[in-house]
Amino acid sequence: MKTDPSLNQFRERIDAIDNDIVALLKRRIDVVAQVGAHKKSQGEEGLYVRPGREGQMLRRIVDAFRGTEFHPAAAGMMWRQMIGASIHHESPLHISVLHTPKESHLMWLAREYFGSFVPFTLAATVNRVLGDISDKGNSDAPNIGVLPLPASTDNANWWQLIENDQDDTPKIFAHLPPITTSQTPKSVIPALAVARVRPEPSGNDQSYFSFTLADTVSTSRLQSVFKEAGLSVTFLHLDNEPPRRRLLVRVDGFYDKQSDEIAKVMDKLGDVLDHCFWLGAHPAPLES
Repeated sequence: MKTDPSLNQFRERIDAIDNDIVALLKRRIDVVAQVGAHKKSQGEEGLYVRPGREGQMLRRIVDAFRGTEFHPAAAGMMWRQMIGASIHHESPLHISVLHTPKESHLMWLAREYFGSFVPFTLAATVNRVLGDISDKGNSDAPNIGVLPLPASTDNANWWQLIENDQDDTPKIFAHLPPITTSQTPKSVIPALAVARVRPEPSGNDQSYFSFTLADTVSTSRLQSVFKEAGLSVTFLHLDNEPPRRRLLVRVDGFYDKQSDEIAKVMDKLGDVLDHCFWLGAHPAPLES
């Protein structure tokens, strides 16, 4: 079979570009290693995950490829793998993933986000996932947990297990998948990543809060309270335990418990509110 000389020339050009990409990736990981060494010299410990910066990087890449012949989602996920490899080089990752017959897809979401090169532990229960990432005495234990976005599943109320104001309580910091397309199956329940890291703003975020309050408070009143505080919210999960109810909400934007808007909500609810907990935040998933 004859080889087309013109085709060979195109292939040679592609190979040359690939060589440039390889060289740049090697240069990049060298800089990452220097960053990791600098952080250690400054006494920084734990996971070197920076949710806000990672979100900004991903958004910049996806936006750069919009309107081009290279699919923005493909470019974004390539960068997501590169980010995962860089973090793993700085501070090794180990992921504990809830794995049940109904939620076996979480493993694939986690691999796409963090990388197939990262060690994974499959956990049969939510308690096992949260127990894994809370094991401070074992350096080999998982340090990131992956759980389903609370919805109509058997494990929808796992968020109640991270209701705590202590600094070392696991927080939600990432949404999996970080990019959705028209081909993303509507039936697949997204996942949330939790770890003992501090969420940070990326410029386009979603925040999570839980409220425990009297079950006499109507949904319409709650909606009015959030609206008056200038917040756009989604009610994700409601757990009635008369005479109280526990509510999980997602708020558009980056807010924590010190935010003025959240303080207004708590003030408006007054005596009917028992508890309010900030559960974390993540960059809003991108559409491409």
